[in-house]
Amino acid sequence: MQYGRWKVAGKTIGGGGQGQVELVTDAGGEKSGEFALKKLKDDRRIGRFKQEIDAVGKLNHPNIIQIVDSCISQKPHYYVMEYCEGGSLEKIGGRAFKGDISKAVEILDPICDALAAAHEAGIVHRDVKPANILVRADRTPVIADFGICHVDQNESITLHEEAMGPINYIAPEMESGMRGSLGDPSERTDVYALGKVLYWMLSGGSIFAREAHRVTPLSQVFGDQRWEHVHMLLDKVVVDKPSGRLDLKSFRQELQKVRGLVMENYAPLKPSIGIKCRFCGLGTYQRIGKQVTDKTVTLRDNRSGGLAGQIVTANVMHCDNCGHLEFFNFQRTSSWWTQ
Repeated sequence: MQYGRWKVAGKTIGGGGQGQVELVTDAGGEKSGEFALKKLKDDRRIGRFKQEIDAVGKLNHPNIIQIVDSCISQKPHYYVMEYCEGGSLEKIGGRAFKGDISKAVEILDPICDALAAAHEAGIVHRDVKPANILVRADRTPVIADFGICHVDQNESITLHEEAMGPINYIAPEMESGMRGSLGDPSERTDVYALGKVLYWMLSGGSIFAREAHRVTPLSQVFGDQRWEHVHMLLDKVVVDKPSGRLDLKSFRQELQKVRGLVMENYAPLKPSIGIKCRFCGLGTYQRIGKQVTDKTVTLRDNRSGGLAGQIVTANVMHCDNCGHLEFFNFQRTSSWWTQ
């Protein structure tokens, strides 16, 4: 079978509610290699199909799928895009990323950059999920399927019965009955979904309902309290009201910080007990005494924040293997020790 100059290679890659995707080659010889052709299944969605083509055509970014040809003027309606040999994150499977925050950030950081470019152009993706994050042969991640994207100043051309996003990743403001009450789609709509994708990757493919990311905490999955850092980030991302979420730039910055905290074995403020000792790496920190007050504290570096010479009240933990002590001062933060 052939669509224009595109010859079907006999392999269906996938599909969804809007289109079917098949592997094709260029019979005209203009382009070498394999490509993916997405054919519209329901002509009632022609408006949104065209919007998807136009939206991607506006965006020239190395981590956004590239469309190389399209046919809208006559049936069958289709467009042709690059073929990503690595498949989607969904196809790869969450187990490939389980417990590997470095690998997760290597995927999500470029996707954040791509979404930032889309947002700057007035386009909100609204369908961020593992199935729509693809991987090229060189392991470069790309965001694909702008089929239900929202374009600023455009009339809504989504069918009344059409789902407004993936059920497991959709932000509350896109849910039926909530549209409008929580505001219009914005970059924070995509940030909400990114938070859920992050948990999906790190947990090895698990999902959670709405904002309940602490039902199965990663610290419990891996037996390591360092993963609390991830949940502290999700507390600021997977939030019902858009106004309570981080913007995309802040999410990206926080994600990099969390990677460092987890990889470098930094104890989260809440909770730290049970984390591996940073000195011997064998024992775990246990709390000893509620507070220790020292009137003769000597601080030998420039990180004291003006506390040198002052009376310092600290909380102490020790390693149950080597006895290494850690002192924490919470004068400038809310303390979980008092709970």
